[in-house]
Amino acid sequence: MNKKKGIVIGLGGMGLRHIKALRSLKIKIIGVCDKNPEKLKKINLLGIIKTTNFRKFLNLKADIVCIASNTQSREVILKNFLLSSKVDKILIEKPLAK
Repeated sequence: MNKKKGIVIGLGGMGLRHIKALRSLKIKIIGVCDKNPEKLKKINLLGIIKTTNFRKFLNLKADIVCIASNTQSREVILKNFLLSSKVDKILIEKPLAK
């Protein structure tokens, strides 16, 4: 049986909660992204991709991506994943409104 795989974009408080929730559901985190390299250094999961550029994940096959980024970047990230990714499900932290 293949283990489900997830990606988390945005490592603020909500992004860290998404990591915890995915792990409790036995979903393997394959990548995390945040513009702040210091936040990436604090993630201690073995064998994952850490990046400051979410576009590096667009070609990865994953079951879910959790987008917990700021308001300014959320729409761009969502559009890229909807149009160009191999991700089955997308979870958005906040409503999509301007």
